[in-house]
Amino acid sequence: MAILAVDDEPFVVEMIQDVLEKEGHTCLTAASVEEAEWIAGQAPIEGLILDIGMPGKAPLDWLEELALARPELARRTLVVTGYTLEEGLVLRIHGCGARILSKPFNIRELVEEVRRLAPPPAASSSEAHPFPRRPKGTDPPAR
Repeated sequence: MAILAVDDEPFVVEMIQDVLEKEGHTCLTAASVEEAEWIAGQAPIEGLILDIGMPGKAPLDWLEELALARPELARRTLVVTGYTLEEGLVLRIHGCGARILSKPFNIRELVEEVRRLAPPPAASSSEAHPFPRRPKGTDPPAR
């Protein structure tokens, strides 16, 4: 499954990317909702891991937009947060069809939650990835 991990903490998205790729998924990362919106418009994203405690455009507002425009993606979304969520926020997240994973989480919890989002990837890893991966520690070229 092609998954987009969105978190403003570089260590968190790198860890998520490493874990998911070891599980056979393809993983892109974004540091903001704005970047995630652009990537989701360019790449065939099938799942989303979304931190809701980020600056910039409100991640929960974007999730609600996705629930209307791409309900299948909203249902394959795992919201991660280090905050205790008020009941109203939990209802909004669940109303979009998304699941919630509290930080800090361990690798096993992450893998289990991602498996709940979709069936396991195909056994063959010889297929080309649907989009290229930027090597760790590299930035896109300056324009």
